[in-house]
Amino acid sequence: MEHHTDDWGQYLDAAVFAINTSIQASTKVTPFCMMFGRAARLPLEAEKQGEGCDIDEVMESICEANQASFFQALVEKQKQIFQLAEENINKAQKKQIDQYRKRKGIIEYNFTDGDRILRRNMKQKTRKGSKSEDRWLGPYTIMALSKTSCILVNASGRRLKTRVNLNQLKPYMQNVDSHQSESSRMHACFTSNCYYCNYYR
Repeated sequence: MEHHTDDWGQYLDAAVFAINTSIQASTKVTPFCMMFGRAARLPLEAEKQGEGCDIDEVMESICEANQASFFQALVEKQKQIFQLAEENINKAQKKQIDQYRKRKGIIEYNFTDGDRILRRNMKQKTRKGSKSEDRWLGPYTIMALSKTSCILVNASGRRLKTRVNLNQLKPYMQNVDSHQSESSRMHACFTSNCYYCNYYR
């Protein structure tokens, strides 16, 4: 296809067929296979095998009693393909999430209601002149936990007005040394090996 010409329409059918017969990265199957429950017959295969027969002729050659079982088998085949594609998509999504978390240095914690945690001081991270403030606030107690957020209660029992994203939380590591200040106890896990803390500095 040449640039600045109007002959692109001649290549649409071939381009669409190429896309529909290409294995997709997430599903691991072709769109053609998901639609029709079988692999596509490529032009090169048709040339080697000779002219293909008409679909009407094929259906006429199948007796009426066998047509029901033929279509039932096709439906079952499609169900298997859909199930396989769904499993592959879930695996691909999990892999993408894991790669994103690894790239961003995000650690996933399994919180439960009643856990004591520290909350990331987002103002310290984004607002000018706040670099001297603590990077983590708290401790708080988790309540009304969902998949992505929760409600926090401070030490005096007061609830925060808005829900907090779980990505902004980390476990509260209380130091047993009572002589240390509250600030140092809240930052007890701040070591050179704590990648999560170093990332949010």
